[in-house]
Amino acid sequence: MVEVDDATFKEIENELRDIINWIKVFEEEYDLPAEVVNQLRTRLEGTAKKLGLEVIK
Repeated sequence: MVEVDDATFKEIENELRDIINWIKVFEEEYDLPAEVVNQLRTRLEGTAKKLGLEVIK
């Protein structure tokens, strides 16, 4: 198993938050269906939770 330091976890948390925010931008600007947006957010938030990260505040 790979050891990850706190700074790296913070970077991962920030990247996931940025991706989730970009999904919202794409939803608004490119009319992504709500179902697609919800599925993407749910999966990304689930991954973050498994890693012990809080990406939605």
